[in-house]
Amino acid sequence: RCPASVRDLLNVAQLPDKISLGGTELTREALADPISEIAMRDELRVIGNVLTALRGYTDIGLDAGGRCKLIAFGMIGLLMLQSRTLGGALTSSVRYQDLCYPLPRSSRERLGSTVVITLDSSDYPQALQPYLIDHHLAAIDTITIELRGRGMGARSIELTQPRPPHADRYTDLYG
Repeated sequence: RCPASVRDLLNVAQLPDKISLGGTELTREALADPISEIAMRDELRVIGNVLTALRGYTDIGLDAGGRCKLIAFGMIGLLMLQSRTLGGALTSSVRYQDLCYPLPRSSRERLGSTVVITLDSSDYPQALQPYLIDHHLAAIDTITIELRGRGMGARSIELTQPRPPHADRYTDLYG
């Protein structure tokens, strides 16, 4: 997995490496290498470390996900850039998500004139799930802006988790 999302999280968190990278063999130097890859277990460990250290910063996933760039998705990002429509880009991202094992998994379904994007973080530790969903929500918005110059907009966002203290930020992202 590309370490871009971990780099983004570390830049937002501004914690000492001893805290944020504890329990892994990761270094800032290795994370800065454009061709480096990290194991999912290390990414999950870093996320857990940061969330533990910054318990009151509930919307850190939105801030870190808002830094996401399409290039970080490698071949999937290239496929998305080559798509003629946003729908085509979303279809490519879902179809080939196993190539970059995203956190969380996503699906896309059209219901009449509405596109429903479902994010599923149930395979990951419960304590990390709100972060993973927020990160992905912000990343979707950021990538949509990168692809078409404006955000996607949403009629609604439904969460299976309790309403977070920063829920108003979803309106800022999706209208």
